[in-house]
Amino acid sequence: MKPLYPSNFKQIFILFFLPLLLATPFYAFLIKMELSNDQINIICFLLWTSILIGLFFFISKRKKQSINYRFTLKGNPILAFLIIVVVSFEIGINIPLGKLIHTIFFSESHPGKGFSPFLIIGAVFFAPILEEFIFRGIVLRGLLSRYSPLKAILITGILFGLIHLNPAQIPQAIVLGIFFSWVYYFTNNLAVCILLHAVSNVTSLGFLYLINNMSFSMWYIFSIIFFLLFVFIVKLLYDKVKRNELIYNNTERTKEIQVQ
Repeated sequence: MKPLYPSNFKQIFILFFLPLLLATPFYAFLIKMELSNDQINIICFLLWTSILIGLFFFISKRKKQSINYRFTLKGNPILAFLIIVVVSFEIGINIPLGKLIHTIFFSESHPGKGFSPFLIIGAVFFAPILEEFIFRGIVLRGLLSRYSPLKAILITGILFGLIHLNPAQIPQAIVLGIFFSWVYYFTNNLAVCILLHAVSNVTSLGFLYLINNMSFSMWYIFSIIFFLLFVFIVKLLYDKVKRNELIYNNTERTKEIQVQ
């Protein structure tokens, strides 16, 4: 079977860089306007992702490739477990580690005292939908048509983390990117990945806001509890995967994703 687009680093680089180049004049125009940083960031993000997705559809149509996707939350027996994994990871690992990295790099506490409506809308609505479509629906799907599932999942997760650019986010974003990629490989369903991404961002924003009204000891206890919960759930899922209770045959799974 001919590899899907994009299926190598050159194609991915062009797909990511060309929209950025095309959008540069608009970035310069927005900076001159009296807009907040959150407004500029969201507009730039929407502009870049819109051009990227439009370019993907254009090239896919020219190559006569199928671009069908599954969007449903029905028939997933472990969705609740996946949500618990994401929530426990955010509270038990992501936020504490993010605060530590942010302190090391910026010599100040992690932000979270207040979030603008634009930031909330972008993080809860736009980012989950557009980022999952790009990284799972485009990049991972293409890489799976050329590389082994493990290699494709790892590459996609690393790219997802690096694109965040923030040193306080990159390590955790790589972990989440790998996890979301595994979920997509298992479910072949973008809706599940979008939901988990939204849950991740809501949990992060919500808990960052709450800990500003907590004592250090209180949020530290919360972090320990959710860290232990994370370890327990991941171990449970790992045991089920090891017993082949949750995944299909790897070869058949990859073929199913490629023909969608």
